[in-house]
Amino acid sequence: MKNFIKNNWFRLSILFITVITCFFVFSYFKAKNQREGLMILENQNRQIIEDAYKKDVEKRDYSAKQKQAEDSVSQLTTIDWNKPFDKNVELENLYKSSSQWPANHTICIPIKKFYCDGNSCENVEPKVFNLIGGDRDNPKIYRCDRNGCDAYDSIIEDSGEYKNIQPVYPKGFIFKMSYNTIDKKYVEVTTLGLDTFISYGYCAYSTEKL
Repeated sequence: MKNFIKNNWFRLSILFITVITCFFVFSYFKAKNQREGLMILENQNRQIIEDAYKKDVEKRDYSAKQKQAEDSVSQLTTIDWNKPFDKNVELENLYKSSSQWPANHTICIPIKKFYCDGNSCENVEPKVFNLIGGDRDNPKIYRCDRNGCDAYDSIIEDSGEYKNIQPVYPKGFIFKMSYNTIDKKYVEVTTLGLDTFISYGYCAYSTEKL
C-alpha cells in the first residue's frame, strides 16, 4: 500500500484536487441556483403585492370619483329657486370698481357654477358675469371677467316671465332669465367641446342697487 501511494502520489494528488474542485464547483452552482430561485420567488411575491396594491388604489380612486359624482349631483339639486340667492360680493365689487364696462341696462352675477362632462358634475368657481345692453332691435349680451368683456349681437325672445337670449351667430352658449319679479334669476349654459358649464345667479336692472 505504501509502495502504491509512493509510486502514484502524483496521480492521487491530481485526483484529490479534482474531487475537491468538483465539490466546490457543485456547491457554488447549487448555492447560486438557490439564490436565483429565492430571487425569482421574491420578485413573484413583490409583483403579487404590487398588483394587489394597484387594484386597491384603483378601487379606492373609483369609489372616491363615484362619491364625488354623487355629491355633485346632490349639490345640483340644492338650488332653491323660490328663495333669494346669496350675493356674490366679490364679483359685485369687481363691477363697481370700474366705470369702463360696456353700456348696459342689466347685470347678471353668478352664485354657483358647475362643470359637467359625460360622467359627473363638479363645483367650479364662478368668475364670469353677464351684461345685457343695446336696445330691443339690436340687443347685445356681454360675458365679462377681470380682463374685460366679449360682446355678442343677440336675439331676445320672451316666453311668459322669461327672456331667452342667444347670440345671432352660435357661440356655444345660451342664457335665460326671469324678469318682472322681485328677485330676478338666470341660468347660463356654455359648452367647451362636448363638456358643459352651467351657471346660476341673479340679475339687477341698472336702475336698481346691487
